[in-house]
Amino acid sequence: MIKQVRFSNCVKFFERGFCSYWGITPYHDSNKPCLFMGVYNMEDVDIINKHKGFKVVANTGGIRNCFTEINPTNIIVKTNKISGSIPPKYKTKEAMFPIKDFSIFTPNLLGDKVYCYLGTREMENEYSCGVINKLKKILPFEILCGFLGNSIEYVKKQYYDKCFINIKPNLMGGITTAVELSYMGRKTISNTDAPFCISYNNFDEVVNLIMAESKKIGTVQKSCIGDYYNTGEEWMNEEFWI
Repeated sequence: MIKQVRFSNCVKFFERGFCSYWGITPYHDSNKPCLFMGVYNMEDVDIINKHKGFKVVANTGGIRNCFTEINPTNIIVKTNKISGSIPPKYKTKEAMFPIKDFSIFTPNLLGDKVYCYLGTREMENEYSCGVINKLKKILPFEILCGFLGNSIEYVKKQYYDKCFINIKPNLMGGITTAVELSYMGRKTISNTDAPFCISYNNFDEVVNLIMAESKKIGTVQKSCIGDYYNTGEEWMNEEFWI
């Protein structure tokens, strides 16, 4: 049974919540089964390759060049609808399970602002900050931009509670934000394949979608998470992946 997880340093801020939710521990034993979350650099690759026990690798944040340096022997690559194209030399299995407890996110009155998560200050351009700046010039609504570093309680109170729609121009980044908001009845404008996302073809469509969603301001909308998660605690059993 998988009872330990290793998060890449790039997404390590998810580790505590994940371990608490699933009742498992951070990575500590190279001989026991382990779930590896994220492959962002050669340090991640080296640790995965040196692990002797059963291993499942969950790719997060897109396929990076270093991913192909992972030895395909005795590993399963966990995939989902947004994980990107996995090289055919790897055995894969699709599974979607929560990365943390989402119970604090419940439907409430929709605010009158637009939200967008921009990651870290260094990642603003990667998260399509340019699109947000264009929207700020023409929308009649204030756009709230969130960055990594604040507590989730602060983010919920200062951003989530005040918005009626979320924008996610970056296909890979910001998916946890979109999930949290979906439980609160807020949809996300994004081409990410998820039941709570509204796809678009161009900038004008983004504007039109925001204006359409603005008609819900002041109402309470039910959760729109849908069937996004399709896997329960069975993922911890090795047999699930074989």
